[in-house]
Amino acid sequence: MDYFTFIKNEIELQGYLTAQELNQKLSEQFHITSANCRKIVQRMTASGKINSTSPITFGNNQYVYFTRPLNKSAIKHITKNHRPSLYRLIVTLENSQGVLSYYEALKVTSSPLDREKTKMDYLDRIIQDLLHLGLIMELQTYNSVTYIIDKLHGANWPSVVKSHECKMKLDCTFIRDVLIWLKKHNLINREEVVYRSKNELSKGAQHNNFVWDAFAYSSATGITNDREDGKNTLIVLDVQMSRPYSQQDLDGFYNRVQGVICSSSSRKRKVLPIIIINEIAETGVQNRIRKLGFLSFHLGTIYGERIYEVLKSLDKINELFRFRSHPAEVIPEVTNILENLRESGQETNLQNLKGDLFEFLMYSVLRRIIGEGYIEQSVVLKEKNSEGKVEYYEYDLIIQKGGPKERIIFELKGHKGSNEIKLGDQDSKNTVRWFFRRTFPFAKKYYGDIDKANQHPMKACYITTARFSEEALETLNKLNESSLKPSMLDVYYDGQKLKRLMKEREYKKELDVLEKYYL
Repeated sequence: MDYFTFIKNEIELQGYLTAQELNQKLSEQFHITSANCRKIVQRMTASGKINSTSPITFGNNQYVYFTRPLNKSAIKHITKNHRPSLYRLIVTLENSQGVLSYYEALKVTSSPLDREKTKMDYLDRIIQDLLHLGLIMELQTYNSVTYIIDKLHGANWPSVVKSHECKMKLDCTFIRDVLIWLKKHNLINREEVVYRSKNELSKGAQHNNFVWDAFAYSSATGITNDREDGKNTLIVLDVQMSRPYSQQDLDGFYNRVQGVICSSSSRKRKVLPIIIINEIAETGVQNRIRKLGFLSFHLGTIYGERIYEVLKSLDKINELFRFRSHPAEVIPEVTNILENLRESGQETNLQNLKGDLFEFLMYSVLRRIIGEGYIEQSVVLKEKNSEGKVEYYEYDLIIQKGGPKERIIFELKGHKGSNEIKLGDQDSKNTVRWFFRRTFPFAKKYYGDIDKANQHPMKACYITTARFSEEALETLNKLNESSLKPSMLDVYYDGQKLKRLMKEREYKKELDVLEKYYL
């Protein structure tokens, strides 16, 4: 039997062979050296008698050889054994209906942010390999987020991306409140933590050359006489709400944790991984989480079973906004969530969610008052400052309207009616001057040339369910007589003034929500 016949038979028997497997079989059959085996394989590949995956390599930087074109099933089988990071991305892309953000891909592939600092597989290379294999289309960007999309979606990609954006926002919704819950249980310290925001879906929390949904530190390290052991523990979170948590998610999280532990600068770092999930894909995943020593919390164990009804309503709200439904359609879902929070006793524990719901409520109110106009929610504006650093601020709502033309920047705060918002200064967050002297001027500068050309003067409106301090009210009343006042609104509304506005407009459903759950 000649070399070609032997190699062809062996490859067709298994479907494919790695370079190492092929060389070993040739060496055993014909008793030749590894160097000669490689030359034989190279000649056959060059002559087209067999095919290779070049330029794509797999385990130990080797090619895979085949005679018939590799289908997706064969590629998954190869990558599962010889390129796990690529395999995880392929499977997760399938589980996400063929669309995944670049950020999510960084997580599941355990890809480092700076590939020069590690030998781990990196995402840009993995994406190029997927493109070469014909499994995905060129990367697409929507709302400043980059997406990896299955080529089968073709020209329909914007629709699936919009749907996936809603799911990512759902993943971010509970992160802030979960971190507060962890603080209350002394699992993380009360210092400031870093987490992924629904206003910055593509960023995440960057630490130790990897991305995380959140990270913080904990001094709850147990009792020890060894001072070295008394160091704070790094807490890293993996959060998945919009779909079941899979083996691929866990492997991606585990490898990122290992990357931190094994890095030269962090060998003494203690890491506690925490997983926050809605549901788990299969029983084996939970067993492996337990064996690894990771902490995992189902959202229902933190907030009770009613939270799953909340998740359904949030998903529906996101879909309503996706399809630009009539604003009044949002109110029943907002009411349903607030009622579930109250009946389950979780209103206090989910204050950040309650604040988000106030934004949905105000979207309905303001949309009806202003009528036609371009509305943007959860806007992030970025610009480089004089030092060359990127400065950015988040805005709850921005409305560009005509008749008369104006662009209105809104600050929305759904606090308890008994809370007081102080005048403060431009360096104090959640104060009146933080908005009017810090974030509003930034937006005015950002839109300056655009609005000058389009003749859209900038206006401001601060709306809260809380009350303002006397000092803040004095300043706000002066601003209400200035050019910042919108044509159809005042510059500010506290809880009682907002209530009067809804009564005058006869917005009964919105007023019921405001009175029952906020005032």
